[in-house]
Amino acid sequence: MQDRVPLDRGGRGKEVARSGHAGCGVILEACSWWLRCRSRTGDTSFAKDAIIQAVNGLQARTFGIWTLLSSVIRCYCAIDIRNKTLYNITLLTFFIALGHFLSEVFIYGTAAATIGVLAPLMVASFSILGMLIGLQYLEVEATSQNKKRN
Repeated sequence: MQDRVPLDRGGRGKEVARSGHAGCGVILEACSWWLRCRSRTGDTSFAKDAIIQAVNGLQARTFGIWTLLSSVIRCYCAIDIRNKTLYNITLLTFFIALGHFLSEVFIYGTAAATIGVLAPLMVASFSILGMLIGLQYLEVEATSQNKKRN
């Protein structure tokens, strides 16, 4: 496959990237499960303000499914970090998450800049930064592997 970028087996960067993606995927999966359980029981005791309590079950489940999908994509990227197409799709999920939370705060005004919003913004921002650095590493590795073949 042409979209697979070979990496050296002894490199530490690959293991760090894998553990980061896997950890993010596991956390997102847990959040997805929690949201789906809460929306199924109708328990809104975890909601502290009126905006969160106004979310209906369908919206909570939709957000939970999106979270599940993102976690699956990120876990697959952690497993096959050399697959450049999957790497780019994973990077796109972080851009979508960043755009979503920024739009809720600054465009729609439905979220306040609290820790509940700032935490996902920081995770998405740092993940994008790390993945862009990792993307350069993958491209350098691909170039060096191509030179070795020639």
